[in-house]
Amino acid sequence: MGYKTINIMKKLLYTLIVLGVSAFQVVNAQICNPDLSITTPGIFPDTAIGIDSAEVGIPYCQEIQIRVPPDTVDPTSGLFLNINYIKLDTIKGLPTTFTYACNPGDCSFPGNSNGCMLITGTANAGDTGIHPLMVFLTANVTEPISGATFDVPDSVEEYTLVVMSAGFGIPSCATGIEEIKASKFAVVQTIPNPFTDKTEIIFSLPTASAVEFKVYNLLGKVVYRQNIKAKAGVNTIEFISKGLPSGIYLYSLRNESSRVTRKMIISQY
Repeated sequence: MGYKTINIMKKLLYTLIVLGVSAFQVVNAQICNPDLSITTPGIFPDTAIGIDSAEVGIPYCQEIQIRVPPDTVDPTSGLFLNINYIKLDTIKGLPTTFTYACNPGDCSFPGNSNGCMLITGTANAGDTGIHPLMVFLTANVTEPISGATFDVPDSVEEYTLVVMSAGFGIPSCATGIEEIKASKFAVVQTIPNPFTDKTEIIFSLPTASAVEFKVYNLLGKVVYRQNIKAKAGVNTIEFISKGLPSGIYLYSLRNESSRVTRKMIISQY
């Protein structure tokens, strides 16, 4: 067919939208609500920020917000393509006890619309480790001059789900969510990520408070700890890898009312 999908998917899946953290939904609802305030095409969290980590025995839920653009440009021909819909076909690599649900319910997101997806589950002891995820998509597009309509399959492999062993301290989706939302404790961005020597972690707080910053390896061992007097508003932490080997690490920010955990990648290559 000759049409490439890089702009369709890249525009949808890699445009960074910093809208604050809405990563959790009450587990009983098992559904998410599209955030209609999002008007810029993209997805949150994007692959640079990544999805939240899970913990064995703790209910997990990750909400993903999506804004589908109305059209894109074929990078080869330069032709405009109208996006009729982008459908999430399946996600491979999730632990067997995990599932996902979309809004719209058929996981088909029309062009020029908002949608969302909620991943839920409770990890077992055998799930501890890194789960590379493969997201399979189909874009249905129309070339407006000829009127030709066709499907363009694609996949995204940059997301990973990290499952930590029991006792790590990740908040439960069922019990810890209202405290997290009320505190408005949000990790806005980690720049750059992956990184070699240093990165900056940007987060916000509604009021000044003491914050504990920890970095863990995937065995749950603390490899770095720092106490911070955070101000109200936006704060920045500069983290230097200090010879840590390449790999995936988790970092947490905790104050007196909440905790957030995110992933970062050290790459020495």
